Amino acid sequence: MLEILNTTLAWLLGWLLIWQAYILIFNRDVSNIKTAPAIRKKIIEALQADQKTKHKENYTIIDLGSENGNFSRDIARAMPEAKVVGLEISRWSVW
Repeated sequence: MLEILNTTLAWLLGWLLIWQAYILIFNRDVSNIKTAPAIRKKIIEALQADQKTKHKENYTIIDLGSENGNFSRDIARAMPEAKVVGLEISRWSVW
């Protein structure tokens, strides 16, 4: 039983190493890890609070590494008065 577990863990580790190599080679060192919804909500709340304390009408948010732009769109929906710009250099992340 222990031998099966060790073999399974070895294969899993090998797969993870291959996946990391793929990310480094094809994604220009950009991982495709999505931000968790709870963290997205906290970031949006922090941005809204920052805008209120600064009393800025021309509030601009630049999302560096925006991947496919989903988080940028979430911010834009939550803050329609702000200008939100999403930038991404990895074609694979956008695709």
